[in-house]
Amino acid sequence: MDDGAAALLISAAGSTVSPAAYALLADAVDSESRRRAYALFGWGVNIGTAVAGVLGGYLAAQGYWLLFAVDAGSMLLYAAVVAVRVPEPRREADRKRQKDGIGYGVVARDRLAMLLLPLFGVQLFVYSLTEVALPLAVRDSGLSPAVYGAMAAVNALLVVGLQPFATAWLSRFPQLAVQSAGSALIALGVAATGLADGIAGYTASVVLWSLGEVVVAGIAAASSPTSPPPTPAAATRAPSAGPGAWPASAPSPWA
Repeated sequence: MDDGAAALLISAAGSTVSPAAYALLADAVDSESRRRAYALFGWGVNIGTAVAGVLGGYLAAQGYWLLFAVDAGSMLLYAAVVAVRVPEPRREADRKRQKDGIGYGVVARDRLAMLLLPLFGVQLFVYSLTEVALPLAVRDSGLSPAVYGAMAAVNALLVVGLQPFATAWLSRFPQLAVQSAGSALIALGVAATGLADGIAGYTASVVLWSLGEVVVAGIAAASSPTSPPPTPAAATRAPSAGPGAWPASAPSPWA
């Protein structure tokens, strides 16, 4: 299998995890607590990212085969834990009463969702540059893969340290205004990456977009329609998880 096919397979397989995880949360948590649940989910992911960023940079310096071997082993362990220890949520609602709330049609019929989805898509596109353009910029500056790993750790540590407090404090403000402010911070941080040419500059840019990630955590998913009772189709009611909800599945493009 060539590198392109392998990257496509990794991305396709990895992309199935986030919708399933968000569907599980939507079924298990009431609508009032959903944003906090989504934010805490992303917070937990970033705890792992804080370790993985430093460890990944070290492993990449030793050889990419070792990095991918450890990554594959950890994902197999994750799959085993989910299969054995994560229970299927109880769903007691009458399915006949939910016939209008199942499937992608519920999203297509929701005006707010149809207005927000393109905006969330643009935000995710900009945020994805932190996982694609940043490693290329670091490499072009003559820095080692370990520097990119350190940048990932800076991002994760900021999110882990600030997000629980920021989510609770920002919940008192209009959420779409908070989303706009956070998106602006992400855009400024990504733009600052193009001006950086050293560790200090890259660190400053990462701090900027990480603060934006903290601000928007959980809003995109929680802004989807929540009036129908939770169902197995809850993933269609949270089609946009937002930045930081799940790490990128594809490897960073250093080659």
